[in-house]
Amino acid sequence: MPASSLAAQHARKHIVKKCDFTSRAAGLTAVTGQTVKGLRKDMSVLVWAPALNADLYVLSCKVTAADTVDLVFYNSTGGGIDPGNIDYHFLAL
Repeated sequence: MPASSLAAQHARKHIVKKCDFTSRAAGLTAVTGQTVKGLRKDMSVLVWAPALNADLYVLSCKVTAADTVDLVFYNSTGGGIDPGNIDYHFLAL
């Protein structure tokens, strides 16, 4: 396969999406599904949210189906955290 075809297959895709997740309970992990158009099951994805609350962490992100990801959150506090309606950045590799 020509190098240009390989590069096209492995091109990065940066998607910014506003998400409003429900409150995360204290001291727990929670998996939340989200629709993110343009992702495929064969992609690896990095995720970050610059405005995410302190002590609320995104532990992982996995493409589970076309246009769908599962995010695993961890709340390290002693109380619930509502992350609010903020921008999440998805970088597909």
